[in-house]
Amino acid sequence: GRPVSGLQATNFKVFEDGVPQKVESFEYVKNMSLSVGLMIDTSASMLESLPVAEQAAIQFLDYTIGAKDRAFTVSFDNEPYILSKLTNRKDKLYRSMAGMRAEGSTALYDAIVFGLYQFTGVKGKKALVIVTDGKDTASKFDFDTTLEYVRKSGIAIYGIGLKISGVDLDVKYKLNKLANVTGGQTFYIDSANHLDGVYKQINEELRSQYMLTYYSSNQAGAKDQWRKVEVKVEPSHLQAKTISGYYP
Repeated sequence: GRPVSGLQATNFKVFEDGVPQKVESFEYVKNMSLSVGLMIDTSASMLESLPVAEQAAIQFLDYTIGAKDRAFTVSFDNEPYILSKLTNRKDKLYRSMAGMRAEGSTALYDAIVFGLYQFTGVKGKKALVIVTDGKDTASKFDFDTTLEYVRKSGIAIYGIGLKISGVDLDVKYKLNKLANVTGGQTFYIDSANHLDGVYKQINEELRSQYMLTYYSSNQAGAKDQWRKVEVKVEPSHLQAKTISGYYP
């Protein structure tokens, strides 16, 4: 549930499709440059929460975006809208969220695919942070297609479920799945007032990463075949979060 520092290469084992891989290089990276997409649900059901959500988003960008970092902002209701393209200018990011209005339905999956495309050609550590209060009701993309886009992208997804009922198991399952396949995480809170604490946790996690490099021992595999990646850590009570796999 929190980053663990001080581990060595010997603490990690990497497997591809169950086959152990040789780790060629290992590095503990802190304060790596980030490119972050911040996406806020502005459907009608967000009316009460939106002012606090806007303020929390500004605070998140304030302490996350440093000199080497960039971010973009997106709102979504019936469809996604780019508020600010990828930039290092905090003032531009803050202004982009002013005057957001809550109306319409929730096109969550369309927004995620739209957000992934904003990272085209962007190198380095990338993450998509999504604040939403409910299930998708308006997307052209279905869940399975969206999941495939997410898997191919390799971009970490952090989902923040706001006031999502305990009986909405399908909504939680899908948000969890989208985050887990990318090495991201989901958070569920009952008030927008708790957003700031969640954002701080996401920021800490994004800033603390172990970077392991390996060359796949499978040189004969098909180019369109999914390869499952698994990272195991010693001691065994620790858990590594990373992408679930890739297409070569």
